[in-house]
Amino acid sequence: MNAWHKLSITEAASLLATDVEQGLSVNKTKKRLARYGQNKLRKGGRFSALVIFASQLK
Repeated sequence: MNAWHKLSITEAASLLATDVEQGLSVNKTKKRLARYGQNKLRKGGRFSALVIFASQLK
């Protein structure tokens, strides 16, 4: 994987095949949505306040 934080904006946009000024076309957006899915985080397990408090005492 590339070290994205080291790239210039132009280099990153080029690698991602997008235009900095215009963004993605509707067609590219639909293709990427079908390929990668929605940009959502998976819900993980939640810790209770008691567990968080206890872990801070370790």
